Amino acid sequence: MAVSRDARIEFLQDLFEAAEWVAIDGLAPGCRDPSDDKLLETAFNGRAGVLVTSDGDLLALRPGGETAIIAVWDHCLFRGLAIVRPAECLALSASELQSREGS
Repeated sequence: MAVSRDARIEFLQDLFEAAEWVAIDGLAPGCRDPSDDKLLETAFNGRAGVLVTSDGDLLALRPGGETAIIAVWDHCLFRGLAIVRPAECLALSASELQSREGS
């Protein structure tokens, strides 16, 4: 099903109203894929409570992931950042997501 032009414009307007511009300076801890560092740093600097991804390198940071990178994961815990798969995010209740905002 195609999304109308008006619906796309409305979505983008809502997104820009809710979005917060976040500066990054390249100081995120090292992910095993260096191209993912900017995503972690954006989440950290934007005070995100949840990073939703299907990226294997980011998911590997979690304990029990393929290769938990302890220093990076400790930094995520310190910052209050949970890294979750899309399906896991959908399973979280609205109150759980709201409680993580600005952690």
